[in-house]
Amino acid sequence: MTGKPPRELKLRAFPGPSRQGPRRGEPCTPWGMVLVVVLVVLSLLALGVYRFVDRMVLEARATRHMAQVAQARCDAASALHWAATLLDHRLDDPNAPLDLQDNPELFQAQQLWENTSAPANQGGTFWLLAPGAVDQDAVAAPVRYGLLNESGKLNLNALMQWDISEEERREVLLLLPGMTTDVADAILDWMDSDQQPRSFGAEDEYYGTLDPPYRARNGPLESLEELLLVRGVTPELLWGEDANRNGMLDPNENDGSASPPEDDADGVLDLGWAAYLTLWSRESNRSRDGQPRIYLNTNNLAQLYDQLAQEFDPTVARFVVAYRLFGPAGQGGAVSQGRPSSPRSNASAAAQSGGSSNLQAGSSGQTRAGLDLSQPPRQTISSVFDLIGVEVQAVINSVPTNLESPWPDDPQQLQEVLPQLLDRLTVHQGPYIEGRVNVWLAPREVLLAVPGMDEQLAEQILAARSTLDPNDPSLQFHTLAWLYLNEVATLDQLRSLDRYLTSGGDVYRVQAVAGFWPGPMVRWEALLDASQGPTRVVRLWDLSPLGRGELWEHLWAEAPTGKPEALATE
Repeated sequence: MTGKPPRELKLRAFPGPSRQGPRRGEPCTPWGMVLVVVLVVLSLLALGVYRFVDRMVLEARATRHMAQVAQARCDAASALHWAATLLDHRLDDPNAPLDLQDNPELFQAQQLWENTSAPANQGGTFWLLAPGAVDQDAVAAPVRYGLLNESGKLNLNALMQWDISEEERREVLLLLPGMTTDVADAILDWMDSDQQPRSFGAEDEYYGTLDPPYRARNGPLESLEELLLVRGVTPELLWGEDANRNGMLDPNENDGSASPPEDDADGVLDLGWAAYLTLWSRESNRSRDGQPRIYLNTNNLAQLYDQLAQEFDPTVARFVVAYRLFGPAGQGGAVSQGRPSSPRSNASAAAQSGGSSNLQAGSSGQTRAGLDLSQPPRQTISSVFDLIGVEVQAVINSVPTNLESPWPDDPQQLQEVLPQLLDRLTVHQGPYIEGRVNVWLAPREVLLAVPGMDEQLAEQILAARSTLDPNDPSLQFHTLAWLYLNEVATLDQLRSLDRYLTSGGDVYRVQAVAGFWPGPMVRWEALLDASQGPTRVVRLWDLSPLGRGELWEHLWAEAPTGKPEALATE
């Protein structure tokens, strides 16, 4: 073989570290600094990743929380619709008792849907609570599952319409616990229509000096919270010790001055004036089965006669129309020489009794059962009780005739007919009646506020209703007839009290509670008005920002299924 021999490879040794260090002028390799830089960079990257992951976890929690809040709001809205549906269905079977005041079967831990794939705390459950009931035993701090009838309270706006003196209005307000004369006068000044302050009251002259200044309402209140603008009214007076308005005695509401609110640490929850006052009490002016009542004070006497004859009988129709024409005997209703008083005097009497000056019952010569209906009515009926046990000196077919009431003043004989009269007849015109006090629900302070009510009668009512059942389907317990038929009140007392008292009421206050355990809770308070047609929500407050106190845990602990396990909501 020819060619060059293979080249010999020579290996050069890599110079190791010199014990004497690098020579002068030779470069130094910073291997330790590189390691430090790498560690710092890795740490920063890890910190960035951690912060990113933590931020994403927080965002996920916030997203889930907001989704739960949105779901809870939908559940609370469903709860209000459920309550409205129950109110509307009362007319389906008037004889079926339905307890709306305290009914856990209908209002406690109601589940909107059944989801077997989700735990029990994943929403879809609501509670309906009756807030601020003064008859609750606040020591044990139970909640009441149901609705609160606003007619059990004193309607402040109706108070200004009552036919009583200004001094009597002050005395009514002084019945409230903690009320003073100067605060009572200031409240009345706030609601009256003038700028003249009462002896201890306040008008714009005072409110204009505040910072910032404002003017008195001088008209009907729009909300109870508006009372906080009145001189001397404080949240402690209006809401009592129930600062979060959950109806329970929370620890901070029973520790004296250790933490707000200020309380007396007596173990009893003071609910303040809000438990006694309202602005929205109202009742339907229809019969129990939803039919329009017969308006007794109509000027069309022929129509009144026909309605009464169809609903009852001609004898009842003749007596009632004769009462309207001539009034009760012995009270200006007597006829002279067999003829009624002149049309001119009749028109004057009708005007004085609240009628208009151009009253016309029908065409000249129109009659029913021998009664001349061409003349205007003389008498206005103030109460259905006015028709019981009275006589009328009428002119029938031009002959003076003495008519006795078909309904004698005898509770034993009126057991069946009196409830029907009070249910079918009315002296109020319009679709509803405002401001009357529910005699079944009003506390003692509110009963005593009713004009014509004395302490003896109030105590008799309280004693009687403790032995009777307001949910009894009997018609008498849905009218004021039970007071007369059970000899609680006399006929004369009921004639004056009828315009202020009722056994009904169609505006309800309720708190709808929904949420997730142990996550967010939504608490709404609403006013449901069932006095006209389908029930509607007329006021809505979001009480969630006030806090839950111990309410949420209590509701789940008392739920029929028990409190669910504390699952994480993140």
